[in-house]
Amino acid sequence: MSIRVNSECAFSKRPMIMEIDSDMNCSCEDRSSEPVIFVPEVDFKTLKQPNIIDAF
Repeated sequence: MSIRVNSECAFSKRPMIMEIDSDMNCSCEDRSSEPVIFVPEVDFKTLKQPNIIDAF
C-alpha cells in the first residue's frame, strides 16, 4: 500500500509530490527533494490533548 502526497516545502514553498509506502519509504518526483518524514511516538490511549500537535 502507498499514498501520494501533494505538499510544498515549508522553507522554499516549492511544490513537492511524494509517495510513501507502508514501510515508510519515501520517494519524490523531483529527485533533488529530500523531505524529512517521521512518525511521532504518541500513546493514543493516554493522550489528553485534542490532537498530536498539541502533545508536543
